[in-house]
Amino acid sequence: MHQSISNLLNLASASVKAEFQFQEGKRGAVLVMHKPQQEYIPRGKVLTLVHKAIELHDRYLVTSTFKCPGYYIYLSNKCASTCLATILC
Repeated sequence: MHQSISNLLNLASASVKAEFQFQEGKRGAVLVMHKPQQEYIPRGKVLTLVHKAIELHDRYLVTSTFKCPGYYIYLSNKCASTCLATILC
């Protein structure tokens, strides 16, 4: 007995399904994050010291980022395209 990949992965019970279409001649991107969490440098002594550092005056300081246990990213080229993202929980 052969089962389809769809049945093996049980896609019918997926929590989120989305289809994205990209126009010809334009670039596009999709980022889907599973359980994202934000991490940041709290305001206070450390952040104040970093802001005052002369060596960093011509730099950008990233004080917040996101992390997640799973993600899907799609970057299109300039061809017309479609991508399907499915998040299973």
